[in-house]
Amino acid sequence: MNFFLKKKSYNIFNLLVIGLIFTISVIFTVVLDKYFPYFFQHKLDKQNYYDSLYGNSNTGCSTIEYVDPEIVFIGDSTGYHSWDFNLFEKKTKKRIGACFLQGFSILSSEHLINFLQKKNIKPKFIILSNSYRIFLNKKINEGYAEQHKKYLNEIENSKYQKNFQIISKYVRGKKLFKVTIPVNKEINIFLDNVETNKINSIVKNIILQNKEASGYKNYKSLKQKFNDKNFYFEQHEKDLIFFCNFVLNNKIKLIFANVPISKTIENLVHKKKNENDIRIFNYLKKCTNNQVYFNDYLHNYDLNNKYFMLTNNKKNNYLKFKEYILNPNDKKYDPGYFDFSHMNRYGSEIFTKAWLEKNYSLFKIENK
Repeated sequence: MNFFLKKKSYNIFNLLVIGLIFTISVIFTVVLDKYFPYFFQHKLDKQNYYDSLYGNSNTGCSTIEYVDPEIVFIGDSTGYHSWDFNLFEKKTKKRIGACFLQGFSILSSEHLINFLQKKNIKPKFIILSNSYRIFLNKKINEGYAEQHKKYLNEIENSKYQKNFQIISKYVRGKKLFKVTIPVNKEINIFLDNVETNKINSIVKNIILQNKEASGYKNYKSLKQKFNDKNFYFEQHEKDLIFFCNFVLNNKIKLIFANVPISKTIENLVHKKKNENDIRIFNYLKKCTNNQVYFNDYLHNYDLNNKYFMLTNNKKNNYLKFKEYILNPNDKKYDPGYFDFSHMNRYGSEIFTKAWLEKNYSLFKIENK
């Protein structure tokens, strides 16, 4: 009799232990899902441009290891502004991660790859967002490459990231973050309804009067920079070989995707950039054993000037612009109205949708 009572007590104890473990696990998961983004975002080093701008979401350098992405986006700030990551993830049904760096070029790829390897990031796809900057000559880009090495090391060696490794296995692959810049539907609807001719007239006025804009200061300085003898494109074979080896060794499919720029910049760089892009693509085909896809150009996407208005997505700028567009008074002009090189969220949504309609088959095959 005592034997059976002891056995029963033992079984009850085991069930209680199992129940306690299960309860703790559930509580831990709920707390983690609810509070991890809050604590992560508030502990980031806000002085680090890349942490604060891109690292407080599921599309940031400092959070990329927690996402454990199947698709990794890389590029500069123009590339970052080009994509709607929520839409991309929803359509492809794949985890999206990114590490966009201001002023990124192929010269920074070695530092970025080292960063990914330390975090054991092995995506199925890498999308290289090919803006006009990516293959500019070494003289223009080498300073940025040194900055990127410094910033990526800061992220890797930050005290908070090291402390957080203890629970990294629990958060890896979980959807814990929101996209960095949410779509403002009110702004989107407004821009959709504005006549393109009216927007073009405003941009023409910005150019003719050499008004300050977001990104580049004004059209005059922009034109001088793009027409300078030191503004030219290169192939950067040494850096491409390192990049290709990473792609080959990890069996990654590389997508070489041109991203939108305003018509103003496109008119200044298109011919030279297009010629260099073809050379780059041919070299990538050779060094990746044809594991590369090139989305050649963007004429079919009809990305006009309205997609480069109100890039900062701020409601205050939007309300001021609504008044300005009805009465273009110079006293009411704000540089935040237009950006020569960065798209707004309205444009990124349209571009991403159009790009996926054309290229979705690349990911559909993988999903089977």
